Amino acid sequence: MKDPIFTRREWLGAALLTALATLTLSLRRLGPAPPPWRTHRVALNAAEPAELRCVPGIGRRSAAAIVSARPFARLEELEPLLGPARFRRARPHLVLAPCEPAPESP
Repeated sequence: MKDPIFTRREWLGAALLTALATLTLSLRRLGPAPPPWRTHRVALNAAEPAELRCVPGIGRRSAAAIVSARPFARLEELEPLLGPARFRRARPHLVLAPCEPAPESP
């Protein structure tokens, strides 16, 4: 009898590497999950600080300031807390009432 070209261990290793490569390529096609601010708007008067930090332009300190300054009657009341540039970045992703759909991302 001839010796096999590959041993059983080599066949198993090749099969494992092929499966791993296929899985890696599949996961790459899926891509990472979108950040929460891309899938829904954040309710300014109801959101937790962690959820507020997901909004562009709002960091840890800004989220704490927003929570302490609640309630807001209008989104524009947030501009003095964030400043004009950060307010412009955050505004499309914020809403006063919960459960509104997100705007189309540019």
